[in-house]
Amino acid sequence: MMNTFTLPGYCCFFSVLFAVPLLQAEERKYESPEIRQAILHLQGNGARVHFNMPRTGAFRPANAQREKEYSVPYTVNLYEMKATAENLSALLVLPQVERLYLSNEFDRSDRTWKTLSQFGELQHLSIMDSLKNEDIEHIAEFSNLQSLEIRLGDVDSSYLWYLEELRNLQRLSIHVDGDDEASFTSLPNMPKLSQLILHLHGTKPVSLDGIENLKELRSLNVNARAIQGSELKGIAKLSHLQLLTLANAEFAASDLEMMFQQLKGLEYLNFTNCKLGTNDLSALKNLSKLQRLQVYNTPIDDDSLATLVDLPELNYMYVRGSDITDDGLKHLAKMPKLNRVYLYHTKVTPEGVKWINEQRPKMKVSAPVQNN
Repeated sequence: MMNTFTLPGYCCFFSVLFAVPLLQAEERKYESPEIRQAILHLQGNGARVHFNMPRTGAFRPANAQREKEYSVPYTVNLYEMKATAENLSALLVLPQVERLYLSNEFDRSDRTWKTLSQFGELQHLSIMDSLKNEDIEHIAEFSNLQSLEIRLGDVDSSYLWYLEELRNLQRLSIHVDGDDEASFTSLPNMPKLSQLILHLHGTKPVSLDGIENLKELRSLNVNARAIQGSELKGIAKLSHLQLLTLANAEFAASDLEMMFQQLKGLEYLNFTNCKLGTNDLSALKNLSKLQRLQVYNTPIDDDSLATLVDLPELNYMYVRGSDITDDGLKHLAKMPKLNRVYLYHTKVTPEGVKWINEQRPKMKVSAPVQNN
């Protein structure tokens, strides 16, 4: 007769199986007693330290090779920690800091930068404090950085050229606040930089002239307190741009036309709280690769949708806060690849939604309407 597992034996076997890795995980909570002591010291002085120990299997074949040494990556947030000698010494105990977050509480003197420069493996750096020229020089020494977030503050625009050393940088986020002055004319080409996020919330005008130096840029997000279309002319020269988000921009009709005539490769476009001059989307008529369009609290009308009918790849549209009516749905029904539509806070009626569902039964339409 064939042997079978009994339920008690089966449960006992797996209880032992899972107990082993749990015990090992507890033992490996920290890489060493010294690292444990350093982390507890940092946390006790306002830092936040996050890390994940690697998991190991409970069983391994007898001929398996010894596991390779695994260096644990650490995320360190120093927003609430002061740069005392003791705290800096504790930082140096951490073997691999991959992400680092700094603010004004952590004084950036020559001594602190000398300590931070030991993190040669650093990939992600965020400094939410007003920078000075010397800060940019030190930041440029982190050659392995993949993402960088900074507030320009008192930095002379010419010092942005130091970022040329960041040959591996893929994502750059720049904040301009208060009375900060900013110019991007000295922004160098960074060969791997594909994403740029600009938070332009200062009181002074900022021109984007110079961002055309970023030859490989694929994604641009401009979140401004208020910005004129004439200040965005540099965008038109980003020939490889695929994703563009603009917030609080005000265009003249000619500005809009000039920009989108050259952005032939654009696939995703988002207008948020913008003014398009004539409430018209005709400037988008030649974006043959456009797949997704979002128009949020940006006035457009029914006729403006007619110019989008011939866009061959448009498959997703989100419109919120506009005067589109049932007449506009007639244009949506003609868009060949459009299969997902969101319409919120418009003048579309239940009858209009029913009609487009009948015309395009495979199109998914989300359009909550208010009955008067």
